[in-house]
Amino acid sequence: MNTIVAIDIYPNESEKNVKEFLSKSTQNQKRISITTDLKIEYRIPINQLRFKHQFCKFHTKQKLNKDIHNYLTQEKVSKKEKKEIIKIKEDIFKILDCNNSNIAKQKLDKL
Repeated sequence: MNTIVAIDIYPNESEKNVKEFLSKSTQNQKRISITTDLKIEYRIPINQLRFKHQFCKFHTKQKLNKDIHNYLTQEKVSKKEKKEIIKIKEDIFKILDCNNSNIAKQKLDKL
């Protein structure tokens, strides 16, 4: 419903608390989709409540950047491989930023 929910109502974000909060806060609304960060605690309750689950683009990019940075700094990666990884990351970001689903699919197929 294009509503951002960012209120600390519960002492922690357990699956039980997330499900309870979402059940109560969406009881009079259509349950179409919900966009969240990548926290694992959200996945099961959102599926149980039959929402389509989308990940926040910002958090997705942030996670990819962090994982790639960690890989590149912890592993012995050649300059060539590093260049390839960075190019693939840039291509993934272009797909995430695409406003047209057909163009995004074309870019994904190309990747």
